[in-house]
Amino acid sequence: LIDRFSRIYVEAGYIHLYLVKTLRRRLSGQARLRPLFLMASQVRPQLRLPRPLGPGDLLTLSHIFQRSISAELEELLAARSLIYIKLLQKTEMAPGKDPEPHLNNEITAYRLTEHLSFADCSVLYPRIKFASPEISQQEVQDYLQRHSR
Repeated sequence: LIDRFSRIYVEAGYIHLYLVKTLRRRLSGQARLRPLFLMASQVRPQLRLPRPLGPGDLLTLSHIFQRSISAELEELLAARSLIYIKLLQKTEMAPGKDPEPHLNNEITAYRLTEHLSFADCSVLYPRIKFASPEISQQEVQDYLQRHSR
């Protein structure tokens, strides 16, 4: 298709970032390839990142890209991921007062988990294991306020 069109767009979720590397290798300079994160303009002012990657996503991407990380960091990311996924809404959220409810839920979960230690996760997980995302979020916020560093 690159011979027939001046621009081609490929939609893929961020977990498929390896696609960029694969396409660059296969195209070998025949085309300019540029990943575009559609929500970056909303995320970057808040997190200084183009996308709020959860700890499980970071762990997955480190394996996909064969990045060497320590066993301690792997365990920490896995522990944080258990907390992170409990903070995410599992139901569909329609835009209302919040035009980007899913994105803002991910940003909140990112902020609440980005600095948790393994010990923090060990304390928090039993408390939120069976809780709703709303209760889990409140529990983590309360914990962080009580244990602010």
